[in-house]
Amino acid sequence: MALGLVAHEVVARGADAIRARFAALRADGVGLAVVDAESNADLMLIGQALAGMKLVTAGSGIAMGLPQNWNDDGRLKQGAVAGAALAWAEAKLNDGPVLIYATAKPAAVLAVQAELGAARAGHIVENPGVPGHRRSLNSWPRHRVCLWPQRPNLESLFTENTPCPASLPTSPCSTTSTLSSTALLPPQPTASRPWNTSSLCPFAFDAKELKQRLTDHGLRQVLFNAPPGNWDAGERGTACLPGREAEFRSGFEQALVYADALNCPRVHVMAGLAPKDADRSHLQATYEANLVWAAKLAASAGRDVLIEPINTRDIPGFFLNRQAEAHRIIQSIGAAILKVQMDLYHCQIVEGDVAMKLRHDLPTGRVGHIQIAGVPERHEPDIGELNHPDLFKLIDELSANGAWDGWVGCEYRPARGAVAGGTSAGLAWFKSVNH
Repeated sequence: MALGLVAHEVVARGADAIRARFAALRADGVGLAVVDAESNADLMLIGQALAGMKLVTAGSGIAMGLPQNWNDDGRLKQGAVAGAALAWAEAKLNDGPVLIYATAKPAAVLAVQAELGAARAGHIVENPGVPGHRRSLNSWPRHRVCLWPQRPNLESLFTENTPCPASLPTSPCSTTSTLSSTALLPPQPTASRPWNTSSLCPFAFDAKELKQRLTDHGLRQVLFNAPPGNWDAGERGTACLPGREAEFRSGFEQALVYADALNCPRVHVMAGLAPKDADRSHLQATYEANLVWAAKLAASAGRDVLIEPINTRDIPGFFLNRQAEAHRIIQSIGAAILKVQMDLYHCQIVEGDVAMKLRHDLPTGRVGHIQIAGVPERHEPDIGELNHPDLFKLIDELSANGAWDGWVGCEYRPARGAVAGGTSAGLAWFKSVNH
């Protein structure tokens, strides 16, 4: 029987490319294929591509990708997996030892690695009989790492004694904790006009504690960013970076754990900075392969994945810049839960014509979230060149016609700076908006 190869350059392009290579080999009469893998991300893609095929042999890591196929076709049912696995094993014990392989949830794995280091944690898993390895996870101290500079502490996020404006917009309003002062305001919500929060990155805080604070203040988390790489070193996402797939996917899995704990429906993944002299087609292929993987995982968790075009004046070298390109990617991938995070500030700087883009893009159903800020300084939306009252009216009109049903996030730097009460004092613009 002829033997063929699926090279790593094919694997890097995603599961569809792997399947296409399988089909080409089959057409050439090849019955067996060796598939290259260099990372866990590759194994996940290979697992997707193997749906419905016979696996002859592989390293145990391939087991990470295969079960998702069984989940997709309904063969894995929540709550019944362990019993079914034990029943399967019991029938085979007379023939020899049986191995059932499983892993912990990402949050638990990250906690163990933070305590012991990844290498030692892996050694313990592989050598469970070594004395001293039965220490309870619950007894280990929690180590939390904040990847975002100049973040307020958890207490300050919820304690500024500021009332919400008397008039709330027809579109629900969210605030974002990237502001220089406190961003999560103690609310005075109504049933149809709730305040919500789209905190940039919640991983500095314990998810249960953050959820309790949100509940105490009548808030809901509607959006946050997945881990963006090494923010302090200047990174702004890893989704487009070849060789960083495993890191991207590990971070996204962590984000889904938090999304589940906070009941947050949306996770934004930053594309990243295009390296100088990099082959853009390679970056594009990596970006789209990561989005395909993330969309599939998020769909099974009931979450949306958002991508955001960002201007290169604020973030030089950012990979995704234009609204039309974001929509093209989403249409190409074809996943209903993959959507655009439409920041009107970035849109105005890169291409302008914001009102017409709202008219065109919102009815497509591909916009998952809107953000606003004054242009060009990214202060309050009543400062600068954009006419936000008119844009709000347009959003309301489109909402009334069924073209939009989402959140409008306020992501700006208060003009008053990082002074006590600066954020709330700057909310005068909100009171002046007539809807």
